[in-house]
Amino acid sequence: MTSGRFVALATITAACVIAAVLVYMSSVKWSHAIPNGVPLLENLQSDAPKIAQIEVDQGADKLTLDHEGHEWVLKEHEAFPASPEKVRAFLMSLAEAKLV
Repeated sequence: MTSGRFVALATITAACVIAAVLVYMSSVKWSHAIPNGVPLLENLQSDAPKIAQIEVDQGADKLTLDHEGHEWVLKEHEAFPASPEKVRAFLMSLAEAKLV
């Protein structure tokens, strides 16, 4: 093998390696690692009394709970009263949720 052919082969090999690395990097989604067990909503338990509205969207459906005085009402259902125990249980389950 002559030195000219060796240089040409080395150049082509280097170009192929660089192309492979670029293709790999463009197809892999890079993200920062999040440690397991971190609370989803860190201050929710202490801030729960300050919450004025809860909105849940699922596709085209929407449910809004408004905190009016000492009770929760369903906005989309003409201010129908919501069960305070169920709202409290929902908020506590959100407060206990952890990232995995």
